[in-house]
Amino acid sequence: MLRAIVLFLSAAIRQSLNNSVFTRFRHSGASRNPENTTAYWVPAPCRGLGQAFTCTTAKRIIQTFLSLAVAVPAAALDLPQQDYILNCQGCHLSDGIGAPGKVPNLKGFLGNFLHVPGGREYLIQVPGVAHSVLDDGRLAAVMNWMLENFSREQIPADHVPYSADEVGSLRMDALLDVNGRRAELLRAIEDDLGVTESAGS
Repeated sequence: MLRAIVLFLSAAIRQSLNNSVFTRFRHSGASRNPENTTAYWVPAPCRGLGQAFTCTTAKRIIQTFLSLAVAVPAAALDLPQQDYILNCQGCHLSDGIGAPGKVPNLKGFLGNFLHVPGGREYLIQVPGVAHSVLDDGRLAAVMNWMLENFSREQIPADHVPYSADEVGSLRMDALLDVNGRRAELLRAIEDDLGVTESAGS
C-alpha cells in the first residue's frame, strides 16, 4: 500500500511538470557568483513566497517523493511479489482467486497440478506464463512464490522448486490446445485427488 501511494504521488508530480502546473524558475546566485545560475522546477503559486522557499523547500519536496518511489518498493516487497503485482495481479487479483469462469483460481488449488503427470509443465507452458516479459529466473521465482503463497497446502511433499533452466526449457514448448490440456489435467486432478477447481479458495 505504501509503495502504491508513493508511486501515485510521484506520478502525479511528474504529470504536473508535464502539464506545466509547475513553471521553470531560474535563480541567479549573483551575490556570490554572477556566473552561477541554477534551474529549478517550482510550483507557480509558490513563486511569490520568496526565494528561500522556491529554491529549497519545493525542490526538496519533489526530490523526496521521487526518491521514495525507488527506495520504498525494495524495502517493502521482495522481487517475486513485485513481479506478481505488476504482471499477474491484474487478472488473478491480489489474493489469487481470479474470476470464476474467466480467470483461473490459484488460491488453494494451484499446487494440485503438481500431483498429476504434465501438470508441472503446464503451469509454465500456459501462454500467460510462457510469454511473460520476465526472464527465466524471475519467472521461476514468481511461480515458486505463487505456489508458496497461494497453495502451500496442496504442494507435494517431494516438490522441487522451479529453476531458471527448467522454466527456460518449458516455456519454449508451446501448448497447441491450452483449453483441452487444462480440461485433461483438471479431470486427472479430480480422479486422483478427489478435488475440483471450485474446491479451491
